[in-house]
Amino acid sequence: MSQAELNVTPAALRIFKDVIGKGEEVDPSNALVRVMIKGKTATEYEYMMGIAQKDEDPITHARDDFYEFDGVTLVVDDDSISKLKGSTIDYRESVDKISFVISNPNKPI
Repeated sequence: MSQAELNVTPAALRIFKDVIGKGEEVDPSNALVRVMIKGKTATEYEYMMGIAQKDEDPITHARDDFYEFDGVTLVVDDDSISKLKGSTIDYRESVDKISFVISNPNKPI
């Protein structure tokens, strides 16, 4: 999948960089953002995202694909890639909600 098929907004990148830069979860120089589909409902996918440490053992990432966005590395597992094609990851703040939002044109079958 090319970067054009998976998009990240500037707002989401800013938050990813802020969290990674704090170094609370992992070493910032070796950090990545893992994005995956963890399940589905009748009409939507359920997602999981988190900051992870890149493992130097190639077997650990054998089924992962890596994407660079302005210095932030996203990693997506093979099972989730085709279901995320064309998606955009965004970060939104409103009066009652602060969250990452994945706009995905694909629907579960």
